[in-house]
Amino acid sequence: MNLVYAARSKIPSRHANAVQVAHMICALAPLVDSLNVCLPGGLSRRFRFRAGTWLSAYGRKLPGNVHVHFMPDGPDHGFEKRVLAVLKEPELIFTRSPWLAWKLVREDVPVLFESHAVSRDAAQVRIPDFIRALNDSRSGAVVAISEHIAQEYLAGGLSPERVLIAPDGVDVEAFAHPASGGLGRLFGPVVYERPAMVYTGSLIPEKGAAFLAEAAVRLPHLHVVVIGGSARESARLAADAPPNLFTHPAVPHKNIPAILHDAAMLVMPYMPTGDLISYMSPLKLFEYLATGRPVLSADLPVLRPFLRHGENCLLFAPGSMDDLCAQAGHILDMTPEALAAMRTRTDLPTWENRARTILDWHRALRKKAGA
Repeated sequence: MNLVYAARSKIPSRHANAVQVAHMICALAPLVDSLNVCLPGGLSRRFRFRAGTWLSAYGRKLPGNVHVHFMPDGPDHGFEKRVLAVLKEPELIFTRSPWLAWKLVREDVPVLFESHAVSRDAAQVRIPDFIRALNDSRSGAVVAISEHIAQEYLAGGLSPERVLIAPDGVDVEAFAHPASGGLGRLFGPVVYERPAMVYTGSLIPEKGAAFLAEAAVRLPHLHVVVIGGSARESARLAADAPPNLFTHPAVPHKNIPAILHDAAMLVMPYMPTGDLISYMSPLKLFEYLATGRPVLSADLPVLRPFLRHGENCLLFAPGSMDDLCAQAGHILDMTPEALAAMRTRTDLPTWENRARTILDWHRALRKKAGA
């Protein structure tokens, strides 16, 4: 199979979408004859690619059958239009771009569209028109990263056979057995003087980093560690912070496993509302669970399929400082046996299994449609 994978994600970058795209490239490649990857990028990314350091931030190497095409981005769907201009009758196109998927599916080109937020999809295409085009095509389909996204497309009239729920994956081996000392390399030995509550990720308001910084005042017996965002965002979070709050800008993704393993607990302090809360990817959750460290999470509907309070995590009411502090105390008070039980790793979806499931599912859809 000649597969084209098109994503408007800049690699490398500090954003989660780049993590997903980098790992999906490596997971898809062994399953196809040729993988042509279309990404936005200019001279700097071409240089990193030619120097062989392009995927080094993710601890991965580019498979030999992958051909990467960097294309200038621009307004009015400039990137997507350049992708359309270079396509050479691929057997399948897998894309995160709703506009590109809509253009192709109207021509009955085999398309897999991966949706991460219906609200963002609607900013690029009219969802009713997109759904109609998908239903009228022989093999256009949607890969939804959460049940909530799938339900929105189904409610809009998408045929059930054309949507697959496929949450993100995780490199279990990398997160289960990393090198040690990740926090010490960032903050020095002082960070180990108290148990560490660690959060890694975006600093946008709905992800709860500011909430966690406020909570540090009520958790003087812990070191609260927040790693993510730009240097400016991280510095802003640290302004007027209590002495037990440790902040650092985003680090290369390959360094995250060693950081997480230094934690006494890993926290997802998400807020109860926000533009992307209902569409949230479980990527970070899977990384946390893969470490075997205790997980403390805001109780959000989008995460409930993967979390079991008292078994693989402790849940707290989103936005509740009292509940967060109480559950953190419960983790600190747990016996070694209770901690060991909660640290037992459950089966987690790998990137490789995710890629195989998606391609097998779409192959069956095409066979049924005679495409």
